[in-house]
Amino acid sequence: MKTLHTLKIELWKTIGNLGFVVSIFITFGLLCTTEVYIDTMTGKAYNVIEALLQINQEIAKTEISFAAPIILQGAFSSYFAMFIPIIAAFPFIPNFCAERNSGLIRYTIQRTGKIRYYITKFLSAILGGGLSVLLGYCLYGAMITMLFPSIKDYNLPKEILTLYTGTNIMLRNLLLIIGIFLYGCFSTIPAFFLAAFVRNRYIITCVPFMVTYLFSSSLTKLIYDGMATQNQKLIDIGNTLKPEGISRLYQQDAISRNCLLIYLVFMSICFLLFVIIMNRRFDLGE
Repeated sequence: MKTLHTLKIELWKTIGNLGFVVSIFITFGLLCTTEVYIDTMTGKAYNVIEALLQINQEIAKTEISFAAPIILQGAFSSYFAMFIPIIAAFPFIPNFCAERNSGLIRYTIQRTGKIRYYITKFLSAILGGGLSVLLGYCLYGAMITMLFPSIKDYNLPKEILTLYTGTNIMLRNLLLIIGIFLYGCFSTIPAFFLAAFVRNRYIITCVPFMVTYLFSSSLTKLIYDGMATQNQKLIDIGNTLKPEGISRLYQQDAISRNCLLIYLVFMSICFLLFVIIMNRRFDLGE
């Protein structure tokens, strides 16, 4: 019970600060940069905002890519995937860095106990990151649902409709929401781990961004190499290791499941290393 009480306090500290609100609205803004349509005549790609302002409504009513569920399932733009390590860390980093720099961390650890402190900090960090990303996505989803056509408006045959919505729409939407929440949770991990031995909030947020960018670029190159050589194994490895694969749990395929397992292991390793590093510090994290 004491652990749950401490977790509740830490979680309220995480979601009750300005960084949490900023994370929600930045998530919403970056999701609006998602490409939804490519004009085959000109080759121009339109993101959500451009599509709303520039695309004729008659085209939107005939082109399936403008259906709200299709847009929502492909919501993660390259900009969002690039910046999510920073976005997801916003709710957690300001309070944690302030606590360390003020020396309050020593008092907090002595009051709650080391292990309880580490567990509740970890859980509040990942839950805060996941929740802020999910709420940003919900705002985006509400806008898309109101402004874009329903997939039912296209009068597709049942067999074709099933390809887009699956056989169980409720389950598919639930897995989509869970995947987005987990994507936000896992994206917090690099910054959380770095916070074990770095005190500067700018380094804690920027280094994971650079590492994620390099890692994602390497995986993209691996996928392109696999496509060029028709090596399906390379393509599957690249897609499995990409963090955004977690957000595609709704596809219920082996790649998304393996991606989830890999990042669960990654999360566990990072937490253990965080505990080991913090336990070996004589200053109790100050």
